[in-house]
Amino acid sequence: MTPLQKLALRASEIRGELAKLAAVDELTDEQRTQVTELRNEYADVETKIQAATVAEDGDAEPEVREQRSEDRELEDLIAGASIGAIFAATLEHRSTDGQTAELQQHLELNSNQVPIELLRETRAVTPAPANVGQNQAEIVPGVFPQSVTAFLGVDTPTVGVGEAVYPVLTTNATVHAPAEAATAAETTGSFTADVLSPSRLQASFFYSREDRARFAGMDSALRQNLSEALADALDKQVVAGTNGLLTGTNLANNASSGEAAFATYLNAAYGRVDGTYASMTSELRLVVGSPTYAHMGSKYRADEDSMNTLDRMNAITGGLRVSAHVPAVASKKQNTIIRRGMRRDMVAPIWEGVTLIPDEVTKASTGEIVVTAVMLHAVKILRAAGFHKQEFQVSA
Repeated sequence: MTPLQKLALRASEIRGELAKLAAVDELTDEQRTQVTELRNEYADVETKIQAATVAEDGDAEPEVREQRSEDRELEDLIAGASIGAIFAATLEHRSTDGQTAELQQHLELNSNQVPIELLRETRAVTPAPANVGQNQAEIVPGVFPQSVTAFLGVDTPTVGVGEAVYPVLTTNATVHAPAEAATAAETTGSFTADVLSPSRLQASFFYSREDRARFAGMDSALRQNLSEALADALDKQVVAGTNGLLTGTNLANNASSGEAAFATYLNAAYGRVDGTYASMTSELRLVVGSPTYAHMGSKYRADEDSMNTLDRMNAITGGLRVSAHVPAVASKKQNTIIRRGMRRDMVAPIWEGVTLIPDEVTKASTGEIVVTAVMLHAVKILRAAGFHKQEFQVSA
């Protein structure tokens, strides 16, 4: 592992630790100190990453330097491209221009297709200029459930035209300790290859021509809303879609036999540590429904103990989050996802280019424009052992 890779890994670990602390409702003095120390370390690591990047550029082979140069040029194109320009060109039935057009051409997209990287990028919503007739506050964005796809370590690679194939090695090599001159048996390696075909995620929304002319910052607002809407739709497919973690028998069912107690929840966590996919409870992550979360908060180890189940689970695991997409309570019971490790055990590839389809006819009488956005995706559990579905009874 190169110095740059080690620094990048440490930066990722710090972000994870800060994210866990950010989820704490009320920080203790010790946790506040930890936040400060992590922020200072992160700033130091970022400075070292910049230095290591420059150093590696100088030491790299010509072809490597050329590739890095191309990567920087692509980053510049992404920074200079505009979703608003794509919306405008689509509605006006013309081609895009400038860096937006260059980025689309580089990715072999049509002028009405939004590059995935523009949706993944985060830019602040721009307020109106100070010298307009009225002072416009920042546009208040829509609200979507917090995504748990990344939290669960589900890879969402961008793929090109065609079907996506994900091979998995299913039989490991068997190591023998034969006696002198004895024969060691060979292992027959085996693979599975999952071929994923694209399926649609589609959403339509409309806005008035007057709003389009009146509001500043519409580009950023549309970017944020479209990005969050599609991310939420993909999240729902990962959790509870046809191929999702909590659907049918995609994962084995583990039924509950009675109302969950403090020990019930902890046993579910400790019982998932198998030494292969997880070697300690800190390598587990849980995604629960809101009723399960509330029930955990109400269960204590003993009457005289101030620590409830939720406190304890957050302390021993790699984190616990609520997802609005966990199926509702049925017969007093609700399922939970327990993630074991962070290997590539599930994928949700996204096909490059979100297609925008304009419709100025349907709502023409009210001066409104309908825009339909279509994203192609797939979801597949590659190794079920990386996840565990556990049912909990959340009321007596």
